[in-house]
Amino acid sequence: MQQGTLADQQWLYRFGLGLTALTLPIFPFGGSTQIDYENDLKFAFGNIRYKFPETPFSAGPRFIYRSSDISLQSQAPLADRVDGIIAGFTGGHQYVALGLSLNYDTQDNPFTPLRGMNAVLKHDRYSPAFGSDREFSETQLNVHAFQPIGGKWSVGAKLGIDSVTDDAPFFMAPGVDLRGVEYGRYQGGTALSVEAELRHQFTPRWAGVAFGGYGRTYADNSRLFESQRDIWTYGAGIRYRIARKYGIDLGLDVARGPESTVFYIQFGHAWARSMD
Repeated sequence: MQQGTLADQQWLYRFGLGLTALTLPIFPFGGSTQIDYENDLKFAFGNIRYKFPETPFSAGPRFIYRSSDISLQSQAPLADRVDGIIAGFTGGHQYVALGLSLNYDTQDNPFTPLRGMNAVLKHDRYSPAFGSDREFSETQLNVHAFQPIGGKWSVGAKLGIDSVTDDAPFFMAPGVDLRGVEYGRYQGGTALSVEAELRHQFTPRWAGVAFGGYGRTYADNSRLFESQRDIWTYGAGIRYRIARKYGIDLGLDVARGPESTVFYIQFGHAWARSMD
């Protein structure tokens, strides 16, 4: 992966490629039983944005390529039922999209922000016209806001909304993205994730955080997932400023969700993956 700027920071770019073999869970029909599937994935992506002069806005086109070979790992009766629904997505397929993104960024630090806002709106269209085996769309909105509240305290808030149209592959179904929720545990046609974080700076290098979140999913017309509501999470963590020059934190979070307790090792902010 590579990211950087061109023309005296007037253009921002990011691109990457890779391959991996992932074993991931899904929880079909709103139940508590997970079914694992394997995704042999090759991917490439790229985007370039023009930064509008004297403003925090930037915008530009996006490209996504995925080649996925999907297989279920279980032959239990529930897996057989799932296989009948996702049969059109198993085996090898490629998914190609062109899209647009609009960004707003006033953060004081790209790694561990304490002030400002980062908001990203993305829309991607997968179409046979671009070489995709399926036609569908995905729209994402992620908003992150940070504000000092006096002395050594600061607060942050995150809003995430992710939605796909009905013909999207099951493994691209949006899921609740909160600390304390296992990946794939709550999915649907649309997912909402809201989280707030309170931070206290004990020393120039050490800080502590407490956080809580709320999520829900909307199944829309999905035959595989069911709507889930009132998903609450909470937790706390510790941060160490590993690189003072760049404002980079290293930390550990412990989060509790509806089903389990989850531990996270953090590099930079916990929301960095959804910021751009």
